[in-house]
Amino acid sequence: MPCDSSHMEPSSWEMEMTKVVLLLDEVNGKGTPDPDKFNEGYDRRVYCTDMSKEVADRFVRRLCTRLKKLDRLVDGLNGYSFELRMWWRDHQRMDRVRESRLARTAKERDEKRAALAKLTKKERKLLNV
Repeated sequence: MPCDSSHMEPSSWEMEMTKVVLLLDEVNGKGTPDPDKFNEGYDRRVYCTDMSKEVADRFVRRLCTRLKKLDRLVDGLNGYSFELRMWWRDHQRMDRVRESRLARTAKERDEKRAALAKLTKKERKLLNV
């Protein structure tokens, strides 16, 4: 199989994490991200670093924490880039979806426990639970 340059293209992971680090720069006062760099995925903190999910989650949590604080201010996110405001809107929506799913799972788990608690020892043995 012949060699090619496909490995040199940033992955979707690198592209998304580049957005996160550039938005972190913005909220930390380092200026608005260059729109051309925003979707490239070549930020040196991300591209070809084999960033783990744990490290990526730390970056996202850091950005989320900063945005929650900014969002509470009188001006909120006014004055920040369109990209930042859209990222925050999407992030909040996904947080609500995840929290809803977790609440539903916890409720189902509690209901299952309650139902199993009503069974006798013999009934649980018959059901292999």
